[in-house]
Amino acid sequence: MRVLLLALLLGCSSTTEPVAAANDAASPVDGEVVDSEVADGEVVDSAGAVDSVAPPPDAAPTGGCGKPATSGVSNGIITVGGVERKYVLSIPAGYDANKPYLLGFGWHGRTGNGALFKLYSGVERAAGDKAIFVYPDGLPVTSDPKDTGWVLTGTGRDLAFFDALLKELNEKLCVDSKRVVSFGHSFGGYMSNAVACFRPAAVRAIAPVAGGGPYGACGTAVSAWIAHSTDDAVVKITEGQGSRDYWTKKAGCTTTTTKVAPEPCVSYGGCSVPVIWCESATGGHNWPSYAGAAIWNYFAGL
Repeated sequence: MRVLLLALLLGCSSTTEPVAAANDAASPVDGEVVDSEVADGEVVDSAGAVDSVAPPPDAAPTGGCGKPATSGVSNGIITVGGVERKYVLSIPAGYDANKPYLLGFGWHGRTGNGALFKLYSGVERAAGDKAIFVYPDGLPVTSDPKDTGWVLTGTGRDLAFFDALLKELNEKLCVDSKRVVSFGHSFGGYMSNAVACFRPAAVRAIAPVAGGGPYGACGTAVSAWIAHSTDDAVVKITEGQGSRDYWTKKAGCTTTTTKVAPEPCVSYGGCSVPVIWCESATGGHNWPSYAGAAIWNYFAGL
């Protein structure tokens, strides 16, 4: 299975190896490009994931509730600012048009695409049929058409893409507008932080892995689950620590931490919204094997 997935990663990525070298590990202020897409090629198990999640009593159904939709995975296109933007949409089996679902945005790393991130992230797999997921495709950030990524400014093309896609999905599907979440790897981790920074009223929580940011004048606190490895040579651990420090300060957390599952994660005390930090000694820039189930458990428990 590992060999098969590595072959798929090679076929989907613009790099020649599943673990690519860094293009630029600098902080992407004002939409500066960051790093290469990296995956560890491991199938992420959903063991330990929350088995079921029901809409909370305070769920806020969108206008798409009551409208029929077909379960399954599809490729979508939406025009934003005169440009066609692509995405992968996954509607769970047994979709109930009268039940408001959690909606998860999954953001890929540099040189990647939504289909690749869906393949290895494992969050959707851990969720089973409990949520709707969408995986946007980035556009080139350099003259190389395969060098895909994100513009991280509040008025940039990709926050506009998020706005338009969220609006369309809210109108077509039964979404709980109080449970829109965002997760991402590498450059996608930066993008998740940007979404929380500039659209805090739109997202309940984020889970950036091996990313950094946010940068700019941000709004209110957003719940954050953040993971990074100390031996990450592509995006330095200081970037992830900066994200941790930003969101703990925004949420008014104390310096007191409590161990939470899985190892090596800790939860900060005194926060207005939950903030979890997972720092691994090893793993490099790879997607952690525990991340899929851990991120889903975090989202499902909010």
